[in-house]
Amino acid sequence: MDLALPPELREYVVGPRHHSDGALADLRSAVTKEPLRWWKLVLTVVSEADHAAISNSEVSEVTDACGPVVAQLLDLGGEWTQRVLEAADRDSRLASITAEAVDWHDASGRDVIEFFGLEAVVATWIRYQAEDSPWDFWACSLGQDIDEWPIDRAWQFIERAAESATSDQVLRMVGVTLIEDVLRERGEVEVDRLLAAATRSPRLRDAMPDVWWWHMIGPEAAGRIERETGAVLTWPNRPESGSE
Repeated sequence: MDLALPPELREYVVGPRHHSDGALADLRSAVTKEPLRWWKLVLTVVSEADHAAISNSEVSEVTDACGPVVAQLLDLGGEWTQRVLEAADRDSRLASITAEAVDWHDASGRDVIEFFGLEAVVATWIRYQAEDSPWDFWACSLGQDIDEWPIDRAWQFIERAAESATSDQVLRMVGVTLIEDVLRERGEVEVDRLLAAATRSPRLRDAMPDVWWWHMIGPEAAGRIERETGAVLTWPNRPESGSE
């Protein structure tokens, strides 16, 4: 996509000065002087770029161009932080740009999940699994790093995603992406947390059968999960409990 950027935005976010310290300093000064004008430029770019068949790569072009501007607006704090957050709550396109701004361009160290709230990120993750909208991919991308999150947050996200899943297919994705990623990284040490979450969340048990357990835990741990949750785990050539 040949992204049609207003000249003043193109000067700062594409070309030879793209992401340079000088360009960002100039952008910060410009946004601070006229924040409303720059916010309107972002809205214009989003409106003109959006179309029914927009791809992930095209969305990335938009978020990469507009993210630095939104980051500067967020740095103004107060009214502007609230305005951006409210706009992102209403419009998935602006949520995608704001996630880019917070994750990549925000110097204050904001956390994307803390900024939006866990429930909002879970809802976007679920919507992406169900509808595959490129504007919602940012939440899926966050979820792909769940094995690097603080572990309590990871299980909280998994539990809420299972409880909020809108279809059996989305519930399956909770298991084969989120649960698998955590167990692949941490292994049997997470069995107790998994069992506790499954006790609190009956729907989480329904996300478990398609997980490839044999890659991550041994047969004794798998047997314990089955006994304590009632779930029948996928385990080809199932070994006897206690065998190597």
